[in-house]
Amino acid sequence: MKKLTYSISLGLLLASATLLTGCLDKGLDELPAFEEAKIINVFTEYRFADATAKNNDGSPKVNMVNLPVARTFKLRENTPGAATDSVLLEITVPQASGAFTAAVRDKVNVGDLVLYGNISTAADITPLSGAPLLGVPGDFSSPRQYQVTAADGKNTRVWTIKVNKIIK
Repeated sequence: MKKLTYSISLGLLLASATLLTGCLDKGLDELPAFEEAKIINVFTEYRFADATAKNNDGSPKVNMVNLPVARTFKLRENTPGAATDSVLLEITVPQASGAFTAAVRDKVNVGDLVLYGNISTAADITPLSGAPLLGVPGDFSSPRQYQVTAADGKNTRVWTIKVNKIIK
């Protein structure tokens, strides 16, 4: 019986080793090193503690509401004398609904927003001069700068994101 168990275990080990090995071909073409360093789109949301729902530990659940945004992109090459590329945002706060009560709606402000977005393929984005990380609540009461580095590692562009207006 021990011999059968040992044989089955060895067989399973060999089968899994065979299945888990890579099967990549050698000599594949190199992928292009993308040269673009652009912010393509920016989205906004507001996160808040939901007074009506609790986590297992009794703390309030965090909810979020998407904030519709109108975006204006100003690129250096199209704006003579511009020091950076820019994304100007006009954010509309939706009407109160469900857990997003009128009291919560009134608290939405540029000092506590979450911004996230899309950048060029395989690029990297880095906050500059104390700008908040994208995807984390932060203060956007003043223009914030981000450096986008292209996948090729050579091309970089500095972008300024500015919230021009919040419409309630």
